[in-house]
Amino acid sequence: MNDCKNILVLDDEKEICLLLSNILKSLHFSAECAYTIAEAEKIIENYPRTFDAAFVDLNLPDGVGFNLISKLKQKDERTKIIIISAYDGEAERGKAEEEGVDYFISKPFNKKLITQALEYLKL
Repeated sequence: MNDCKNILVLDDEKEICLLLSNILKSLHFSAECAYTIAEAEKIIENYPRTFDAAFVDLNLPDGVGFNLISKLKQKDERTKIIIISAYDGEAERGKAEEEGVDYFISKPFNKKLITQALEYLKL
């Protein structure tokens, strides 16, 4: 499916980060976890390579996940953005479309939904 692509996971719930990271690693991806936007920004700045994709939660302690998209795209505009959120209304999906999000996954999610997203995005 891939050649060990790099994926950033941003979610303030450590259990979600761990679950998603384990799913990604089982699919032979490399996963970096962040629990806040500030932490994710530091990882993006200091990471030696660009990220092929990012799973981004919307509701975070230091802001809205949409705020990270421009930072990711600034480093590499090819980075695929996947929103993972319990907030799955028309407003959120509309904003996601405006922001250029590539895929939207509602919480709770499972390995099948993650795999479908990765396959859809050809990662």
